[in-house]
Amino acid sequence: FDGKDFKISTTGDRIKYRNLTENPRATFVIPNTEQMYQYVQVRGKVTDYTREGGHDFIDSEAKRYIGKDKCPYDPDRKEDRVTFTISPERFFSVGFESSRR
Repeated sequence: FDGKDFKISTTGDRIKYRNLTENPRATFVIPNTEQMYQYVQVRGKVTDYTREGGHDFIDSEAKRYIGKDKCPYDPDRKEDRVTFTISPERFFSVGFESSRR
């Protein structure tokens, strides 16, 4: 999340790629890993996707989340890596106290 849009990575041979290119609507869940009944659901639209920089993006995510400089699942960068940009339209949360008072 860059403050406006979400970015996700996949490869061109996966069902996620086919689904998002055929129908640009996306829904995904961001769980609270410390409280299994708390999560945020995001619904949005794919506004862009590109193969350019796909390996650099997944490497930056590997660094951020698992402390590795390169994605360990494709060390030779042979996968057809694609980055999707998803603009959120709706958010739902479960298990959080309401901020309304």
